[in-house]
This record gives sequence, C-alpha cells and structure tokens, in this order.
Amino acid sequence: MNLKNHRQSQSIDVPWWLYVIECQGGGLYVGISKDVLARYEKHAQGKGAMYTRLNRPVRLLCQLEYSNHQKAAHAECQIKKMSREKKIEWLLFNEKMAMAVNQGSVPLAQR
Repeated sequence: MNLKNHRQSQSIDVPWWLYVIECQGGGLYVGISKDVLARYEKHAQGKGAMYTRLNRPVRLLCQLEYSNHQKAAHAECQIKKMSREKKIEWLLFNEKMAMAVNQGSVPLAQR
C-alpha cells in the first residue's frame, strides 16, 4: 500500500480501537488498531512494538472503539502521557462506564 492509500484508509470513518495491555513486570502498554485481537497476537508473538517485545503481554485490559483513526490516535497520545497511576484510574473509570452502558443507565447522548 502506498502512502496516499494508507492516509486515505485512515481518514475514512472506519472504527479504530484503543487498547491497553498489562505486560510482565506490571507495565501498561497503550496502542490502537482496527483489529485488537490480531494486534494482541502480534504483541504476544514478539512481533509488535519494542516495548511488548521486551515486556511480554500478560493480558488485554481494555479496548475502546473510536469512530476513526484520528480520534483513536489522539486518545492514545493523551493516555500515553499519563502516569501509571492515572492510567489505572482511567481504566477503572472506563470499566464503570462500560458496565453502566451495558445496564442501560447511561443516556445515549453520553455514549
């Protein structure tokens, strides 16, 4: 795929996912992908990011859908700037929100 086609595939409103992986040693890896399970497998096989090659994945903690690449990449950048403690707070907050959405207690406008 050439650069022009790559940019076009990212700009079309195709869902992208932000994901968080817990790694050996307790580290948290944040990334984005169109296919989280396939990307997790790459990380687990040592074919993903350098961080996950050195700190093998233990489990997938979270995945959140975004409407396009730009929004997912922006969220990824913001989360990567957080301390480990803030990332854990963020994970706990999103877990509570997901539970509330699944139980129908969050209005559609907030989803």
